[in-house]
Amino acid sequence: PPPPATASSASVPPRAPLSEAQVRVRNQIAYYFSDANLERDTYLRCLMDADGWVPLMLLASFPKVMKEGLQLDEIVSLLETR
Repeated sequence: PPPPATASSASVPPRAPLSEAQVRVRNQIAYYFSDANLERDTYLRCLMDADGWVPLMLLASFPKVMKEGLQLDEIVSLLETR
């Protein structure tokens, strides 16, 4: 018989592969928060709250993110832990 399903394997459906636009957006947002960028990006740093958070709607409005044409819910989904 097959091994019993664990709670994590039973409750998490497999995700479809990301589109090229989704990969570009995820990589762009990762770059925004990279040490290399934050060291010199005073604009992004001034947008951060005391804990280093920036509203996702604001990030979604950045030109390099907007040009990919993703909806906010798509961006939320692709930034969730995979």
